[in-house]
Amino acid sequence: MNDVVLKDLFPLSQNLPEDVKHYVRASKAENTKKVYRNSLKHFYQWGGEIPATPEMVAAYLSAHAPHYAMATLETRLAALSQAHKIGGFANPVDNELVKITFEGICREHGVAQKKPRAAVIEVILKIVENLDQKIATGSLKAQRDKALVLLMFTAALRRSEVAALDVSDLESVEQGLIVRIKQSKGDQKQLGEYVPIPFARQHLTACPILAISQWRLQAGVENGPLFRSVNRHGKPAQRRIGESSINTIIKQLIQAAGIPDAEKYSSHSLRAGLTTSSILEGKSPLPLVSKHLRHKDVKTTMEYFEVTDLFANNVASLL
Repeated sequence: MNDVVLKDLFPLSQNLPEDVKHYVRASKAENTKKVYRNSLKHFYQWGGEIPATPEMVAAYLSAHAPHYAMATLETRLAALSQAHKIGGFANPVDNELVKITFEGICREHGVAQKKPRAAVIEVILKIVENLDQKIATGSLKAQRDKALVLLMFTAALRRSEVAALDVSDLESVEQGLIVRIKQSKGDQKQLGEYVPIPFARQHLTACPILAISQWRLQAGVENGPLFRSVNRHGKPAQRRIGESSINTIIKQLIQAAGIPDAEKYSSHSLRAGLTTSSILEGKSPLPLVSKHLRHKDVKTTMEYFEVTDLFANNVASLL
């Protein structure tokens, strides 16, 4: 049974038609399946099996409680729950023993999850200023990075989304640019989402649309992947840039721009930065900010908000 689960993620009955198995496996994004598969592998290596009893799952949680973050344990439970549901087994994760065991672990070991610092508009402008100096010397990589940062910030893109962008996903309109996101974390049905990006009005040197246009022109990117690797000789490759590379690039750019506590930033900082800047500057009502980030609930959007100044716009400033 273990080999079947590790291969197909879910322990599907051999009596199911192949087309049914195909669609069951297609119900989850590849990244989700990868995470679930690793979670199940970890469970098996510990000595677990599917179907599992509530006592077995509770023992598994207890064994790893001191060593793993709560979010990791939650992911492990989600993988076990899915494996049992799809396999047609009684779900031990729903058992009261497992629930109260996890609650106890949270009370005993739970700590606030560390979030990357928000890259607010001031941080973005410092990055752009530093990149413009390199662009002036003829750096194609700096031109790509400028387009990458500005598009990720204004479109609130995840690194997986920006890495998957093709030139055909961009539509030029009179007001600016419409970015089509073929697949994202919040679009599990792969219906596609569209994000409008207007021309810059206040900081003209930080216009994402102009930066993208200049990158494409200088790199000769007419079709295919939008953002590509640039070798040490300053030549663009045909292959698209990787997700992990994007996170590394963002961290390097923040450090190069002289941003304090640079190690506290990541690619996720750009989504948090747009959210924080929009709310603090009152540019858009919260529901519109949430819609731009493609969140179904404004509560999720507020998790991206960072109070950068405890005394600015303080609600207690009444006296």
